[in-house]
Amino acid sequence: MAELIELPGVKGQYAVGLNWRHEDKLPRRRELYVLGQQMGRWGAVRKTATGAIQICYCDPIEGAKSPRSIAALGASVAELFPPPWMGVYKLSNTRYWLIAVRDGNEIIPGGDVVGSLPEILSLKKQFKSLEWTEKEGTIEDLVATIDQKRLPLRDLQSRPELTAAVIGGSVLAIAIAAAVFLHYRDAQLEAEARAAKKRQQAIEAALRAKRDAPTDVLPWSTLPSVMAGTDACRNAWNRQLLSIAGWDLASWTCTPARESVALAIAWKNAGGSALDAPGRLGVKGDSATQAQSFPAQLDVGAPGVLSQDAASRAAWALASRYGFALNLQQVREPEPALPGGKKGTTSPKPWLLNTLTIGTGTPPWLGWSNDASRILGLRLRSISWTGAGHAQNAGAAWSVAFDLYTANDNAPAVRQVEADIAKTAPKPAMPGGHKHPVLGAPKTDFQFD
Repeated sequence: MAELIELPGVKGQYAVGLNWRHEDKLPRRRELYVLGQQMGRWGAVRKTATGAIQICYCDPIEGAKSPRSIAALGASVAELFPPPWMGVYKLSNTRYWLIAVRDGNEIIPGGDVVGSLPEILSLKKQFKSLEWTEKEGTIEDLVATIDQKRLPLRDLQSRPELTAAVIGGSVLAIAIAAAVFLHYRDAQLEAEARAAKKRQQAIEAALRAKRDAPTDVLPWSTLPSVMAGTDACRNAWNRQLLSIAGWDLASWTCTPARESVALAIAWKNAGGSALDAPGRLGVKGDSATQAQSFPAQLDVGAPGVLSQDAASRAAWALASRYGFALNLQQVREPEPALPGGKKGTTSPKPWLLNTLTIGTGTPPWLGWSNDASRILGLRLRSISWTGAGHAQNAGAAWSVAFDLYTANDNAPAVRQVEADIAKTAPKPAMPGGHKHPVLGAPKTDFQFD
């Protein structure tokens, strides 16, 4: 919750504890009006020195009649140091302020928080898994270093045309408000229709690519790396709203591909109207679903795979190190008969496919995805979050699904395509390992740093 503070010797009041959201472009007045309804009535638009755009927002602050004389303290502090940096400042004997700034000098979601010292230290500990330059200070340090350029808050729902309408008559005001709502709703439906058409086109293109793809291409050689997929899903999660007009986020799934990222989003009614339900309303009117997709250019993973035994050891070592609940299963698919061969004769593939699912209380980008990316042949399939309607719920959980490709010791040598791929990307060396006779991957126990 946002709070007001005053800096000794500095004119005006400042707000801390604001929510921050990234925007790809400067929002228009109508968009700000809608965001003010969804996220918080008071706010401001910030453009960083690098050109990045953010919106800060909050509900009206207790004790303040108007936002006009209040500025966002985070905006005046965020560019004091090169990113990424995180600072903790003592505002009083009982109140502390944390600010966390990363790429593009943007304040991250959840990175502008005011609270007691135990609350701030707990949040700081959660952020510790990421790399930061850490700063500490007092309110006097803020006074000495703060950027005097202020970012004043304003009423995001203040509309001059609506004010004039109220003066002219309440009936006209209602008509204008209804027109604004219908225009926004129509624009939303049109955007969803365009997104659905793009998804269908993407599906058709994928089917054509699969049909026309050479049969000797190894599947993992065309899939994005674990880190590339994780980063894409992290960016999508950072932009995800947790609540919209009385509808709370119930579940969220991100599925990365080489050239696109797909999102499946479910919402739960928390006192909102069915008219405001995001996406497609459920049959009982208490739930809604959304499907989103956006283009991407994700790097493929490193070539080569481990033996089945070495890959299994690596997966269980990862789970043991981080205390995960792990489910690892081999996928057994029937092989087609060789043309002209005897009935039941098959051509074994030079690889095996395993499914690997991890259950954890934290998303993979908070510390452990780097270790997972070191397992050769591991490819991210999806990242899912589930909770009881809100991300702050104690029962929220993350589920991360992978495909794990391994060498098939019973198959003939791998086709020349793997050798061609290996020429363009060196294989990571494993301590004390030796090359696998099929796919050239080290055949040894997996070791983390």
